[in-house]
Amino acid sequence: MKPHYILFIFSVLLFTSCSNTVEFPVSDIIPAAEAKAVVKKDNNENYQIKLEIDNLTEPDRLNPPKKYYVFWAETEHGSQNLGQIKVKEAMLSSKKYAELETSTPHKPLRLVISAEDEVDKASPGTFTVLEANVEY
Repeated sequence: MKPHYILFIFSVLLFTSCSNTVEFPVSDIIPAAEAKAVVKKDNNENYQIKLEIDNLTEPDRLNPPKKYYVFWAETEHGSQNLGQIKVKEAMLSSKKYAELETSTPHKPLRLVISAEDEVDKASPGTFTVLEANVEY
């Protein structure tokens, strides 16, 4: 086996052993959505979070309609707005999905996706569409 293959395999094992995969349960509001996040602590003691959602409907199709999806981390220091989740359409398909990579200096205990009319809020509203605890 060549050295670069060994290094690649070692890197994959290291990444997966130091990260936590969060599977979001089925939502009553958007039951077709399949969401997962990977949380990994980096060398600077920050938490890198990669969110992927398949089959995500546009927020204006919800009842009541909203303008945005916002990604939140609940931490010991309160809720942190991690950014807007933008719904995209897959090429050559009508499938909707979303991806977001972000980071936080605080350890996420729970991840929440809310539907909002404003994207720059300091705390999530009451319209939670997906949520899951982060297990360490």
